[in-house]
Amino acid sequence: MPGATLHALRRSYVTRLLQAGVPLEVVAKLVGHAHIGTTVKHYRWIGDVDLRAGVAKLRMSSAA
Repeated sequence: MPGATLHALRRSYVTRLLQAGVPLEVVAKLVGHAHIGTTVKHYRWIGDVDLRAGVAKLRMSSAA
């Protein structure tokens, strides 16, 4: 990907793993974190995105 930094690719990788339902423990190991807390600290915003998407789906299903 032209212009993509290593950090951006890593973030994309972790995001896709978590959104695919890969357990946090596995994601932490795949990216080389010794502790799950490190993964949560650096990627906790992903949960916020998923929560917003879930609420949007709920609103859409209520409107139908």
